Amino acid sequence: MTLIIYRLLLNGGFQSGGFNFDTKVRRQSIDPVDMFYGHIGGIDVLAKSLMIAQNMVNESLIKGLVDDRYSKWSQNLGSSIMRSEMSLSELSVLVESGQLDAVNVESGKQERMENIVTKYVHN
Repeated sequence: MTLIIYRLLLNGGFQSGGFNFDTKVRRQSIDPVDMFYGHIGGIDVLAKSLMIAQNMVNESLIKGLVDDRYSKWSQNLGSSIMRSEMSLSELSVLVESGQLDAVNVESGKQERMENIVTKYVHN
């Protein structure tokens, strides 16, 4: 939930609507007290996720890493691809001719980012 709310916050939050939060009978108990505690637990998760996500937004660490990771997409080749000015076959020609190294790509640092998110969640 933290990552979902994080993305929502980065994109301006909900413009309309929100979370569909209700209790469905998905297990044996339909005891009202069980449903009550189910709601409490769900709201607690959303509240905690919101607080963690807001810290992540405020500190910008994840956003900085993601921005660095995708910075080349706004430069020459990446920009051409994003604007659909270069086809897959044209990219293939660049790779086959040795002008583009498709094997030695820079790591996305996924594991590092996952560890950072885990640190936020467990603090």
